[in-house]
Amino acid sequence: MEVTHKTQAIVLQREAYNESDSRVFFYTRDFGKAMLVARGTSKLSSKLAAHVEPLNACEVMIISGRQYDYVGSCVSGASYRGIKSDYGIAIVAAGIAKIVHTATKEHSPDERIFFMLKKFLDVLDSSAAKLPGDTLQLLASTFILKLVSALGYQPRFESLLVGDQKISPKSAHFMRMLLGMAFEEILRLPVEPELAQNFSRTMDRYKHYLFD
Repeated sequence: MEVTHKTQAIVLQREAYNESDSRVFFYTRDFGKAMLVARGTSKLSSKLAAHVEPLNACEVMIISGRQYDYVGSCVSGASYRGIKSDYGIAIVAAGIAKIVHTATKEHSPDERIFFMLKKFLDVLDSSAAKLPGDTLQLLASTFILKLVSALGYQPRFESLLVGDQKISPKSAHFMRMLLGMAFEEILRLPVEPELAQNFSRTMDRYKHYLFD
Protein backbone atom coordinates (compact mmCIF):
# COMPACT_ATOMS: atom_id res chain seq x y z
CA MET A 1 0.00 0.00 0.00
CA GLU A 2 1.36 3.39 -0.98
CA VAL A 3 2.01 5.90 1.79
CA THR A 4 0.72 9.43 1.16
CA HIS A 5 1.28 12.76 2.88
CA LYS A 6 -0.26 16.18 2.26
CA THR A 7 1.69 19.34 2.98
CA GLN A 8 1.94 22.99 2.03
CA ALA A 9 4.78 23.69 -0.37
CA ILE A 10 6.47 26.23 -2.62
CA VAL A 11 7.85 25.14 -5.99
CA LEU A 12 11.56 25.94 -6.24
CA GLN A 13 12.47 24.37 -9.57
CA ARG A 14 11.05 22.15 -12.28
CA GLU A 15 12.99 20.22 -14.91
CA ALA A 16 12.24 17.66 -17.63
CA TYR A 17 12.46 14.00 -16.65
CA ASN A 18 11.96 11.07 -19.00
CA GLU A 19 9.76 11.65 -22.04
CA SER A 20 6.65 13.08 -20.45
CA ASP A 21 7.40 13.68 -16.77
CA SER A 22 9.05 16.40 -14.68
CA ARG A 23 11.22 16.43 -11.60
CA VAL A 24 9.90 19.12 -9.28
CA PHE A 25 11.76 20.47 -6.27
CA PHE A 26 9.48 21.76 -3.53
CA TYR A 27 10.23 23.38 -0.20
CA THR A 28 7.55 21.93 2.03
CA ARG A 29 6.29 22.98 5.41
CA ASP A 30 6.52 19.52 6.98
CA PHE A 31 9.39 17.76 5.19
CA GLY A 32 11.79 20.48 4.05
CA LYS A 33 13.08 20.22 0.50
CA ALA A 34 11.57 17.37 -1.50
CA MET A 35 12.21 16.17 -5.03
CA LEU A 36 9.09 14.62 -6.55
CA VAL A 37 8.34 13.23 -9.97
CA ALA A 38 5.28 14.82 -11.57
CA ARG A 39 3.94 12.38 -14.11
CA GLY A 40 2.76 13.51 -17.53
CA THR A 41 3.51 17.19 -16.98
CA SER A 42 5.45 17.56 -20.23
CA LYS A 43 2.29 16.79 -22.19
CA LEU A 44 0.24 19.71 -23.50
CA SER A 45 -2.91 18.09 -22.12
CA SER A 46 -1.56 17.94 -18.54
CA LYS A 47 -3.78 19.62 -15.96
CA LEU A 48 -1.12 19.22 -13.28
CA ALA A 49 1.58 21.18 -15.14
CA ALA A 50 0.22 24.64 -14.32
CA HIS A 51 0.17 23.83 -10.60
CA VAL A 52 3.85 22.78 -10.42
CA GLU A 53 5.30 25.88 -12.05
CA PRO A 54 8.21 27.49 -10.14
CA LEU A 55 7.22 30.06 -7.50
CA ASN A 56 3.77 28.61 -6.98
CA ALA A 57 2.57 28.11 -3.41
CA CYS A 58 0.48 24.99 -3.26
CA GLU A 59 -0.85 22.00 -1.35
CA VAL A 60 0.84 18.85 -2.60
CA MET A 61 0.13 15.20 -1.95
CA ILE A 62 3.34 13.19 -1.76
CA ILE A 63 3.14 9.51 -2.66
CA SER A 64 6.07 7.36 -1.58
CA GLY A 65 7.27 4.99 -4.29
CA ARG A 66 9.96 2.34 -4.45
CA GLN A 67 12.32 4.25 -6.72
CA TYR A 68 11.19 7.80 -6.04
CA ASP A 69 8.44 9.84 -4.45
CA TYR A 70 5.96 11.47 -6.79
CA VAL A 71 3.18 14.03 -6.92
CA GLY A 72 -0.21 12.48 -6.25
CA SER A 73 -2.00 15.83 -6.55
CA CYS A 74 -1.07 19.47 -6.42
CA VAL A 75 -3.37 22.46 -6.09
CA SER A 76 -1.83 25.92 -6.29
CA GLY A 77 -3.08 28.42 -3.75
CA ALA A 78 -1.01 31.39 -4.91
CA SER A 79 0.65 31.71 -8.30
CA TYR A 80 2.14 35.17 -7.57
CA ARG A 81 1.07 36.84 -10.79
CA GLY A 82 2.38 40.19 -9.55
CA ILE A 83 5.88 38.75 -9.35
CA LYS A 84 5.70 36.84 -12.63
CA SER A 85 4.34 39.80 -14.59
CA ASP A 86 7.40 41.95 -13.75
CA TYR A 87 10.61 40.62 -15.32
CA GLY A 88 12.98 42.26 -12.85
CA ILE A 89 11.08 41.08 -9.79
CA ALA A 90 10.63 37.60 -11.28
CA ILE A 91 14.41 37.30 -11.80
CA VAL A 92 15.06 38.26 -8.16
CA ALA A 93 12.40 35.85 -6.86
CA ALA A 94 13.77 33.03 -9.02
CA GLY A 95 17.26 33.78 -7.68
CA ILE A 96 16.00 33.45 -4.11
CA ALA A 97 14.29 30.15 -4.95
CA LYS A 98 17.59 28.93 -6.42
CA ILE A 99 19.48 29.88 -3.25
CA VAL A 100 16.97 27.98 -1.10
CA HIS A 101 17.35 24.98 -3.43
CA THR A 102 21.16 25.16 -3.30
CA ALA A 103 21.49 25.81 0.42
CA THR A 104 19.07 23.22 1.80
CA LYS A 105 19.20 19.43 1.90
CA GLU A 106 16.35 17.06 1.19
CA HIS A 107 14.44 15.62 4.14
CA SER A 108 15.74 18.26 6.56
CA PRO A 109 12.52 20.03 7.63
CA ASP A 110 12.63 23.59 8.90
CA GLU A 111 9.25 25.26 9.12
CA ARG A 112 10.93 28.65 9.62
CA ILE A 113 12.41 28.52 6.12
CA PHE A 114 9.07 27.61 4.56
CA PHE A 115 7.27 30.53 6.20
CA MET A 116 10.17 32.90 5.53
CA LEU A 117 10.10 32.09 1.82
CA LYS A 118 6.31 32.34 1.63
CA LYS A 119 6.28 35.70 3.43
CA PHE A 120 9.04 37.02 1.15
CA LEU A 121 7.03 36.04 -1.95
CA ASP A 122 3.80 37.46 -0.45
CA VAL A 123 5.49 40.82 0.16
CA LEU A 124 7.06 40.93 -3.30
CA ASP A 125 3.77 40.04 -4.94
CA SER A 126 1.69 42.59 -3.05
CA SER A 127 4.25 45.37 -3.64
CA ALA A 128 5.33 44.49 -7.17
CA ALA A 129 3.76 47.46 -8.93
CA LYS A 130 5.46 50.02 -6.68
CA LEU A 131 8.70 48.37 -5.60
CA PRO A 132 11.85 50.45 -6.31
CA GLY A 133 14.90 48.53 -7.45
CA ASP A 134 17.00 49.45 -4.42
CA THR A 135 14.28 48.24 -2.03
CA LEU A 136 13.92 45.03 -4.03
CA GLN A 137 17.65 44.37 -3.66
CA LEU A 138 17.52 45.18 0.05
CA LEU A 139 14.68 42.68 0.56
CA ALA A 140 16.53 39.96 -1.36
CA SER A 141 19.76 40.52 0.57
CA THR A 142 17.86 40.48 3.85
CA PHE A 143 16.27 37.17 2.87
CA ILE A 144 19.75 35.71 2.29
CA LEU A 145 20.88 37.00 5.69
CA LYS A 146 17.85 35.44 7.41
CA LEU A 147 18.28 32.17 5.49
CA VAL A 148 21.98 31.69 6.27
CA SER A 149 21.29 32.56 9.90
CA ALA A 150 18.50 29.95 10.08
CA LEU A 151 20.92 27.40 8.59
CA GLY A 152 23.51 28.09 11.29
CA TYR A 153 25.78 30.49 9.38
CA GLN A 154 24.84 33.75 11.09
CA PRO A 155 27.65 36.31 10.65
CA ARG A 156 29.90 36.90 13.65
CA PHE A 157 28.77 40.44 14.34
CA GLU A 158 30.79 40.76 17.53
CA SER A 159 33.96 40.05 15.53
CA LEU A 160 32.79 42.21 12.61
CA LEU A 161 33.15 39.21 10.30
CA VAL A 162 30.90 37.90 7.53
CA GLY A 163 32.69 34.79 6.36
CA ASP A 164 36.14 36.07 5.42
CA GLN A 165 34.96 39.67 5.05
CA LYS A 166 35.61 42.39 7.61
CA ILE A 167 32.71 44.79 8.03
CA SER A 168 32.31 48.11 9.83
CA PRO A 169 30.53 48.47 13.18
CA LYS A 170 27.85 50.46 11.35
CA SER A 171 27.26 47.61 8.90
CA ALA A 172 27.16 45.08 11.73
CA HIS A 173 24.53 47.15 13.55
CA PHE A 174 22.50 47.49 10.34
CA MET A 175 22.58 43.75 9.70
CA ARG A 176 21.55 42.96 13.28
CA MET A 177 18.62 45.33 12.87
CA LEU A 178 17.53 43.73 9.57
CA LEU A 179 17.63 40.26 11.12
CA GLY A 180 14.98 41.30 13.60
CA MET A 181 12.71 43.05 11.09
CA ALA A 182 9.78 41.69 9.10
CA PHE A 183 9.91 42.09 5.33
CA GLU A 184 6.93 44.47 5.46
CA GLU A 185 8.88 46.76 7.80
CA ILE A 186 11.84 46.87 5.43
CA LEU A 187 9.58 48.32 2.73
CA ARG A 188 9.22 51.45 4.87
CA LEU A 189 12.79 51.61 6.15
CA PRO A 190 14.78 54.75 5.23
CA VAL A 191 18.30 53.57 4.38
CA GLU A 192 21.43 55.34 3.25
CA PRO A 193 22.08 54.14 -0.34
CA GLU A 194 25.77 53.44 0.33
CA LEU A 195 24.96 51.38 3.44
CA ALA A 196 22.38 49.34 1.54
CA GLN A 197 24.73 48.76 -1.39
CA ASN A 198 27.56 47.64 0.88
CA PHE A 199 25.19 45.25 2.65
CA SER A 200 24.01 43.74 -0.65
CA ARG A 201 27.59 43.26 -1.87
CA THR A 202 28.57 41.67 1.44
CA MET A 203 25.68 39.20 1.33
CA ASP A 204 26.35 38.34 -2.30
CA ARG A 205 29.97 37.49 -1.51
CA TYR A 206 28.94 35.58 1.62
CA LYS A 207 26.45 33.53 -0.40
CA HIS A 208 29.23 32.50 -2.80
CA TYR A 209 31.60 31.86 0.10
CA LEU A 210 29.14 29.41 1.67
CA PHE A 211 27.51 27.65 -1.26
CA ASP A 212 29.77 27.79 -4.33
